[in-house]
Amino acid sequence: MGGVGGGGDALGRQRFFQESAARTAVPGVATGLAVTGAGGDVLFVEATAMKTHNHTPSLALTAYSAIGQFDDTVSPLQEAMFSAAIANGGTLMKPYLVQQVTASDLSTVTSTTPSVMSQPVSESVASEVGKMMLAVVQDPDGTGYNFNASVEGVQIAGKTGTAETGVNNSGLDDAAFTCFAPYANPKIAVGVIIQGGGYGATAAAPIAVQVIKAYLATLGNQ
Repeated sequence: MGGVGGGGDALGRQRFFQESAARTAVPGVATGLAVTGAGGDVLFVEATAMKTHNHTPSLALTAYSAIGQFDDTVSPLQEAMFSAAIANGGTLMKPYLVQQVTASDLSTVTSTTPSVMSQPVSESVASEVGKMMLAVVQDPDGTGYNFNASVEGVQIAGKTGTAETGVNNSGLDDAAFTCFAPYANPKIAVGVIIQGGGYGATAAAPIAVQVIKAYLATLGNQ
């Protein structure tokens, strides 16, 4: 299970989910976006094992949840928030959809002031995780190495993911990729999930790269 799984064991299953909810975006906590629908915040994704499957808590299942290998669920926005927090030195900012509204005379009607949502990890931990995410894309052995030169002059730090689904993993794998760029001076964080897409490196990562290219182009960085 490694250190992360062991950390889940040390906390205990109930405490693990409580701590996760209190400190970061997932599992089991709303994104904070004021988007309402049939359940309130429609982007709210929770750890389904706690709510629906009624599994008996165990060290093994807790460790599985800690590494995302149990009944964990996550949205693309939350994936992006992971990377954004790492890129921001461990500080997670509250996401918003509209930065500014202007009137017909171009005067500002309203604007959004960035605000801190939580501090899920310390600056030193964020730095170490960021280095590992950089290696995923820049190291020849990394699962995202095929995209190490996708954006000229820009280093992308990321993490690929391939989520098994269905009873006894009988469903099509969901492809995931979360990243931020440029590594040295982050401007954008991206989360991509392709339901039934297969491998994160082959299905989700190429989409994230195109999003990064398009956004940096608007900044005049490419």
